[in-house]
Amino acid sequence: MDTPGAAILWAQWRTILNFYRKPQMGGYWVGTVVMAVWYFMLAGGGVGLAVLLGNVKPSEFASFEFLLTFGLLAAFLYWQVVPVFLASTGMSLDTRKLMVYPVPERQLFLIEVMLRLSTGVEVLLLLTGAFVGLMRNPEIPGWAPPSLLLFVVFNLYLSAGIKDLVGRLMERKGLRELSVLVLVILMVSPQMIAMMGLPAGVKSALLNFNQSMFPWGAAAGLAMGRMPLLNLSLVILYTIAAIWFGRWQFHRSLHFDVDAARAQSGHGGTTTGAGWTAILFRWPRHMFSDPLAALVEKEMQTLARSSRFRLVFFMGFTFGLVVWLPLAFGRNGLSQGGAMESNFLTWISVYSVMMLGEVALFNSFGFDRTAAQFYWIAPVQLRTVLLAKNITASVYVFLELIIITVVCLILRLPVSGFKIAEAFAVTTVMAVFFTGLGNLGTVYYPRSANPQTSWRARGGSKFQMWMLLVYPLLGVPVGLAYMARYAFESQLGFYGVLLLTFGFALAFYWVAMDTAEQGAIERKEQILVALSEGEGPIGS
Repeated sequence: MDTPGAAILWAQWRTILNFYRKPQMGGYWVGTVVMAVWYFMLAGGGVGLAVLLGNVKPSEFASFEFLLTFGLLAAFLYWQVVPVFLASTGMSLDTRKLMVYPVPERQLFLIEVMLRLSTGVEVLLLLTGAFVGLMRNPEIPGWAPPSLLLFVVFNLYLSAGIKDLVGRLMERKGLRELSVLVLVILMVSPQMIAMMGLPAGVKSALLNFNQSMFPWGAAAGLAMGRMPLLNLSLVILYTIAAIWFGRWQFHRSLHFDVDAARAQSGHGGTTTGAGWTAILFRWPRHMFSDPLAALVEKEMQTLARSSRFRLVFFMGFTFGLVVWLPLAFGRNGLSQGGAMESNFLTWISVYSVMMLGEVALFNSFGFDRTAAQFYWIAPVQLRTVLLAKNITASVYVFLELIIITVVCLILRLPVSGFKIAEAFAVTTVMAVFFTGLGNLGTVYYPRSANPQTSWRARGGSKFQMWMLLVYPLLGVPVGLAYMARYAFESQLGFYGVLLLTFGFALAFYWVAMDTAEQGAIERKEQILVALSEGEGPIGS
């Protein structure tokens, strides 16, 4: 690779290195341990595949090629669908920052393709195990397993094309929400099928469907040395098509006018006006006095204009439903038998709050970025600023719960009035806990966030790593309320303990608010520096 590409990669390496050299990296070490355990498990899976494929002979095991084909299909789906499902690009070029440099487009595209490896590390570990196992198998010719490299190249280029295509769709209002809904349905379809089953005829048709002409089927056949001329031709054709598709989509994204697309989609307009929008955004002036009323109204409109927030909000009442529905009811129908089934609405509600935490609770200054310095020079207390952000987040949280409840009622799910009250009560307690923690995260783990970027280009923050450990602890007080209902067989016991937990949550919120306010005053410079940082030419 010549000088421009090497310079880009070197700048990214220095950016990552400097980031991890910053002080207060306790969260980094927690994340490192978690990731190390995850990849150690995957490496173990790769070793298992190597042992299995190396010892099982295709002549003695009729389903050998069938299992390899479905394994490559799973690898294909994981590589192509999971990044879209997580609304995360992994590591990718920010082409708008690189357009001013004299770097050839073909070289930028090559770097973009290589960065697609960051979304398929898990697949690469398992494919390495499969490659070693096939190489060890005495019935498979030695020239066949290396052909898996073509399958990797095919996935890299296709992933680059899908990333650019979906990235453009995410910039258009209406198309973005529709795309997310379709992708969510596609993503959870296998889970729903696994839980609810398929009619015997459909299942038989799928199992007997010939996949040898598809990329994963041809790659599996070639890796086993079956019909080499046909399978090699198919794999090469699919790879060429993926290269063309990726290059075409990259070119279109490179010359895509994001601002024009947002203006055509209504991003350039305001969210104020008459009708229901006036009621939605102007109600704070009738309930609070300034400056709190003005801050709440400003926050309401800021989040409503944010592409990232709207995407997560939309996923809260779509993705949550389709994920938890098969887990709760499974093959037994709507019988209201198990704990998951009887508390279905509560599970979805709490899950939606956890999703909204990323964009509304745990990093409240993120969307403000450098504009947050106004809070330290304006004649307003930082406590008032944090309170306004908390009130705004609470409004959107309960709006999300109302939509979820309405959808459940429309779908005629077993959601009674008592279950609705229980879901709102439990979610309120959890939301207060999350809000208190979010204030601490906003002050002690600040980071800039682009409100107009639907896809998350940077991974989870150090604070979110800590939250993975805190979530189970926050569920303990609520769990005690359910234990009280079970022990005393009384709703009164449940709500009594929940009321005590709510009091504890308010006390925690009050202490966290005092700590956050003091920390915001003491850490002013660190916060503003963190909020002014960009991601460099490569988002990670």
